[in-house]
Amino acid sequence: FAHYMLGTYYLDNKYSEKALSQFEIAYQLDSTDPFTLFQIGNTYIQTGDIITGWKYYEMIITSNTPNIKILTNMGTLSFNNNRPELALKFFVTALKTPVERSHHIQSKLIALLYAGHTAYLLNRVEEATSYFKKFTESKLANKNELCEFAIDELLKINMQNNKIRSYELVTNLCMESLIR
Repeated sequence: FAHYMLGTYYLDNKYSEKALSQFEIAYQLDSTDPFTLFQIGNTYIQTGDIITGWKYYEMIITSNTPNIKILTNMGTLSFNNNRPELALKFFVTALKTPVERSHHIQSKLIALLYAGHTAYLLNRVEEATSYFKKFTESKLANKNELCEFAIDELLKINMQNNKIRSYELVTNLCMESLIR
């Protein structure tokens, strides 16, 4: 844990080589820790070695100890770096991960919402609609909160990507679910 924390400190302060060295030690001590794998991936990406960075991210997807929050964060990071196929892999893996703690509920909702939006951007409208329907029919929060959350999140995403159609789709599904 000490090597991981020191690596995080170095990474936050832009000492990539020192960070990588500490994360590698932490990895040698526990090669299954998703947090360490995530930080190694971040460090490689920060140094410009994107291919190696993504390899570490992929290791988390195939891990036996998935973490919904990390998977959702990596999906969002992949999405923001114009890697929609990889983003969708992370979101779908996150959706298969059980919600173990109450703070994982938001990660599950974000994964559903972003999976829908990402599938939509990949022209998989049927798949996108399926994710959006699961989102609006979710029992994880009340319908008003879900729809508010969805509209706020998609407005942020759509402002960045200029894709208003997925926003319209989820808004219509929210309206239908509120009427029911």
